[in-house]
Amino acid sequence: VSDSVVRDYELREAEIAELRNDLDRAGQDMQERRDGIEDLKGTWLPELKDHIGKIALAFSTYFKELGCAGDVELQEHETDFNKYGCVIKVQFRTVDKLQPLTGMRQSGGERSVSTMYFLLALQSLTQVPFRVVDEINQGMDPNNERRVFSRVVKCSSTGNTSQYFLITPKLLPNLDYSGNLRVLCVFNGPHVAAGASSQWDVDAILDKARRKAPRRA
Repeated sequence: VSDSVVRDYELREAEIAELRNDLDRAGQDMQERRDGIEDLKGTWLPELKDHIGKIALAFSTYFKELGCAGDVELQEHETDFNKYGCVIKVQFRTVDKLQPLTGMRQSGGERSVSTMYFLLALQSLTQVPFRVVDEINQGMDPNNERRVFSRVVKCSSTGNTSQYFLITPKLLPNLDYSGNLRVLCVFNGPHVAAGASSQWDVDAILDKARRKAPRRA
């Protein structure tokens, strides 16, 4: 064997050995990084799962009141934290299975109900002075609208909770109200005659509505 062939072989052998060393160092560095990720996840993932579990329990309870089913799951990923998220699943018909809440699968009213119940389920975990909900009842059928309103009243009337502002152009008749609620009617618009607002007798209107309302047992 010529000397040049031997030198080429020895050179290639040295290069292969160096590449193997580089590969071993890269593998060791990768394992250290994975261990670091696992240690980091251990500081917040258990608490996050606990929060998601509480949200899922409340969300599921609210949906049972509707005769439906709902759940909230944590979407995890081994290394990519950008792929973490909450998956909201709902079932509005007994013939269906729990399906992720999307803009294509459920109707507008079903999405509104699901969104409102998810926000209510978050209430116990978030501390804010007030919440504003704008026209959440649009697109709901009367039964769901009545149930959602009742749930909002219950959640907003308990102690140590946030103040709610529910903005809507309409409300169903004979809803269940709480003594902690206040209804503000805005008499405004291009079709209101000048000076008409001073002629509104709200007390008389309420008395008339009470007389017409069916008596409850």
